[in-house]
Parts: sequence; C-alpha cells; structure tokens
Amino acid sequence: MLTHRSLKNLLVALAPLCALGASHPAAAAITTVEQVPVWRLQVLVQTCDVSDAGTDDDVYLQFKNDSTKRFYLDYGGDDFERNTSKVYDIGNVSKVGVSKVSDITQLTIGKVGTDGLCLKSLQIRVNGSTRPIFSHTFSSAQWIDGDDGHLPTYTFSSTTLRANAYWTLSGNGAIVLPPFSVARAALESIIESNVGHYIQSNSLYWGSFFSPRWVELSRVTSDATRHTAHVDLDLAYSLDYLPDPEVDVDFDLVLSCANNHLKIEAKNIKVDVNYPTILDFLTLGLSWVATDIANSMIGSFANMTLLTTSVPLCPKSYQFSDFGDLSIQWL
Repeated sequence: MLTHRSLKNLLVALAPLCALGASHPAAAAITTVEQVPVWRLQVLVQTCDVSDAGTDDDVYLQFKNDSTKRFYLDYGGDDFERNTSKVYDIGNVSKVGVSKVSDITQLTIGKVGTDGLCLKSLQIRVNGSTRPIFSHTFSSAQWIDGDDGHLPTYTFSSTTLRANAYWTLSGNGAIVLPPFSVARAALESIIESNVGHYIQSNSLYWGSFFSPRWVELSRVTSDATRHTAHVDLDLAYSLDYLPDPEVDVDFDLVLSCANNHLKIEAKNIKVDVNYPTILDFLTLGLSWVATDIANSMIGSFANMTLLTTSVPLCPKSYQFSDFGDLSIQWL
C-alpha cells in the first residue's frame, strides 16, 4: 500500500529544489573554475545508435566517491532510449555533495540490473550554461551493464575531469554570475529531477498526464506581489492485484527573503489519490494515508532555505512572470 514514508520522501524531494546562485561580490573574487559556486548542475547523456542501446533499468550519477550521494535519473516519459541525447538536472546539488566546482571529484554513471546501456557521450554543465565544463565522446560504444562481461559503472576520475579542455573559465565566464532569471522550464526540470530521484526508491512512478507536462508550474495570479507559483505533479502508485491509482500532488512555491537569504518554500501541499469508485472500499486506507502526509508535510517546509547566495544578499526584487519564469534583480 501507499506508505507514509514513500510519499514523505517524495514531498521532501520538493523542498530542496536548488541552491541557486552566487552574488556579485563573490563573482568578483572568482579567478578559476574550481571556485565557481554551483547553483545548477546538469549532465547530458547521449546513447549509442546500435541495437539494444537503451535501457529501462535505474540509472544514477555520482560526483563524489560516496554511494550515499548517488542521484537517480528518472524523468516523465521514456529515458535512455536508443540514439537520444537528454540533459538531466541535478537540481538538489547539496544532495550530491556539490556546492562549488571543486567539490566534483569524479563523474560516475551507473545502473542497476542487466538491461545494458550503451553510452556515446557525456557532458557536465553548471549554472545554466550550455557550454560544458567537461565533455567526453567515447571512441567506441561504451556499455555499462551487470551482465555480458560488462561493468555496471563507468567513472571519470578527478584527474581526468580536470585534464579536459573544457575544465576552465575561458569561454565560459558567465557561470560565475548569479542567476538573473530562471526559466519556467528550468524550474520544472529541477522539480522533475528531484521527484524522479526520490520515487526510484518506492512504488510511486510517473503517471499518465492530462496537462501538457508531468510537472506544470504557473504563476498564482491572485498574488499581486508575484511571489507565488503553483506546481502540479502527475504520478501513479503501483499496487499488487489492483489497478494503479493516480496520485496528484499540488503545492505552491513561495518566494521570500529574510536574514539576507532568498528562499523558495513549498507550501499548501495537497495530495489526491484517485481510483475507480468501485474500489473505494478496498483502498480506503490509501486516501487516509495521503491526506495525513499532505497535512503533516506542510509544516516540515517552514523556514527551509532553498535558494541561497554565497555572500548573503537580498535581491532588490524577485518575482514570477505571467509565464512562470523567475526573474531576480540583485542590485
């Protein structure tokens, strides 16, 4: 059944959306790529164009030699299909042990199971830049698998990362700057990545969606300050011997700045479990559990700082646009 822990972990995933940004004083002191504060971390994964190159197994990344820092990649829809290239957010950079570039001591991509994955290339990107700080294309098909004589992981060492021609500020100086805007699509991607990571460990999964996206963010028009956005998630829950119910999660993102820290809080969380009426008597406990979790989790987000600056500084203004983009004016 839908346990308190599984939905609690999901909602915890919503809290640390990202540790966005540096401030102007910090940017002025940065002279090497190692010093750059990381507010957004992304990895591009390109699969091979060969038979059986894709996988349905769980795939994860690590940026440190610490298995507790694994981050699982699971977006809505199909991941890791043959001959595809997809950029994955690691929205909660603190969970992978990264606060600045120097914290990245390796890049490991791994998987669980025996449905092999063939890699063509990988990139690391930081702070919203499309120019990577690391890029590698394999000279031949690189398989990771728990079968057929392959290894289930592939690791680039710290030395290999830092020997890469892209590991420099040259030509990529914009990554030292604070975020002046974060597009709605980027916020949705960050949320989607965090939720996908957490549902990997329980029976929740991305469900059939009836809106344009599995994660949908929109500005709350009733908030004249433009400090509030609404988020809707479309999930489902795997049940034995019964149809899987839809699990709809709604919450608000609220911007504020206190004690010289800009933060985003998840508030007004609501979880609805939807299933055919005829099954109500069989799944009654499901609704009670979901309602209890929704109510108890609202308080757990209080005073949680989600967006911080390396040098404490409140922006001059910050707001969501009509399209859900976040704009920040620092000075």
